[in-house]
This record gives sequence, C-alpha cells and structure tokens, in this order.
Amino acid sequence: MTAVRPMAGNSVRALYAYEVGSSTEWAFQQFAPVFRPSHFVDISGFLDKKIAAMGAYESEARPAPHPRSPEVLRAAATVRGSAVGLAAAEAFEMVWQIR
Repeated sequence: MTAVRPMAGNSVRALYAYEVGSSTEWAFQQFAPVFRPSHFVDISGFLDKKIAAMGAYESEARPAPHPRSPEVLRAAATVRGSAVGLAAAEAFEMVWQIR
C-alpha cells in the first residue's frame, strides 16, 4: 500500500485487495475488517490456466481439502462466480479508487 499511495504524480488510480487461500480465511479475525469482495472478474475462460500456474508453487500447495489445492481453487472460483452469475470468478475488494 505504501508503494501506491495516492500522491501527486502517482499514476495508480485504484487499489484492490485479493483473496489468498489459506491466508485470508485462516487469519482468525485478526484483521478487521475481514475480506469483503466488491469487485469480481470473470475467469471462466482462464480457470484451468490459473490452476496450472499455481502448480508452479509446489511448496505453497497441499492436497485437498487445502485451500490452495487444485480442487479447492476450482471450487472457490465457482463459489465466487455463483455470487455474480458467472461460472467462475476471482474476487477483489476495492481499497480505494480515484475517479
């Protein structure tokens, strides 16, 4: 957040936070407010690529039901998509936006 402070000369016009499986939901309410998505991106056409890309982070994944397993990544994208009428979505929370 420090790198994109809305200061004169900064070209960043919006900052979004994203959900990190096994970090966001395992924070045990230590961070307030909790993640509340307000922006959704349709990833229906890219979900398989996302899951394949996550495979490059072998040390970060575990077998299902771990949140970073391929099965749970797919399920999470399906749940987020269902909230907005899509087959699969990535969820973000807007931190701030300059219009």
